[in-house]
Amino acid sequence: MKTYFVHWTALARHVAMAVGLCTALSATPVLAADAKKITIRFAGTLPVAHHITKSQEHFKKLVEEASKGNITVQVYPAGQLYKDVDLVDVIPKGSVEMAIANLGQWAGLVPQLAVFDLMGTWENQAHFYRTQDDSVVREVIAKAMASKNVLLLNTIDYGEGTYITNKPLKKLADFKGMRIRASTEYNTLQVLALGGASSLLSSAEVYQGLSLGTIDGAITGPSSFIARKLYEVAKYDMRNVWGRGNFGTVVSLKWWNTLPADVKAILITAGKDTEAWSRKAATEADAQAWDKLAQIPSNVVYTVDAAEFGGWAKVTMPPQHKQFKERVGKDSDLLLERIEAQRKL
Repeated sequence: MKTYFVHWTALARHVAMAVGLCTALSATPVLAADAKKITIRFAGTLPVAHHITKSQEHFKKLVEEASKGNITVQVYPAGQLYKDVDLVDVIPKGSVEMAIANLGQWAGLVPQLAVFDLMGTWENQAHFYRTQDDSVVREVIAKAMASKNVLLLNTIDYGEGTYITNKPLKKLADFKGMRIRASTEYNTLQVLALGGASSLLSSAEVYQGLSLGTIDGAITGPSSFIARKLYEVAKYDMRNVWGRGNFGTVVSLKWWNTLPADVKAILITAGKDTEAWSRKAATEADAQAWDKLAQIPSNVVYTVDAAEFGGWAKVTMPPQHKQFKERVGKDSDLLLERIEAQRKL
């Protein structure tokens, strides 16, 4: 089966054969001095100081060094090229070569990508990573994405996902009447199940929405509480972790297919390294963000009682699973089985 995504073993084997390598992709090929120079526009939507933007810079450094200057990666952070909600339209068309995207926002185009966006599913960080790395999960997603003219070069760890609001949410009844920003369709399902109201909103618009009172809170993460200064306009930070941000580097397949094998090999190797780098950076960024939030006098970091919080997951998971099965179809049972298989390890 031909695959285009992050099933690293299969993809590395394919590229290695194409370039005549005898070893794995860890031995990155260097482009010939007379190779055609390539410029890659790499769009992003997070602030410059955010670790996801830094992961773009990490990728840029690796690629440019490995190619000896024959590949130039132009990083455009903070929505300088496109907002996060626009990427799902422009990447398949080839309007930009690649971007780090919130994959939950792609579930309308590629429903299988919502497997990582089921908030309340994950036992812990390790369970999330094991599911992301599962070869069956990656092959299913690769096939689905290829049919939409895109490939996923890697996953990028955003970190923890939770609520920031203008009043604490400690009981299920506290959600009633709360207008909560969601970044994805499945975030919206969660808020509705808890009794709140929700609408999709670009991350760049959250600060203004909270400031003007058009929303009462948002689902995002502590790293964005800090990077976007959301603590200035909403002071209650829920420390309970609902899930992890579902991000990845999405590439135009139309553009990818024009690249020579040695260029693909460099991008794949840099992508794999950046994936690992982002996981470490996300963990560190979350820890630093919680420390900073705790030191802000006007801010309140709180934790919902474990028994209460566990009950919320029982409320939110059924509508998410129902939607997932309806949208994904025959792949849904397999993907949900892989989540459970990785839970038991």
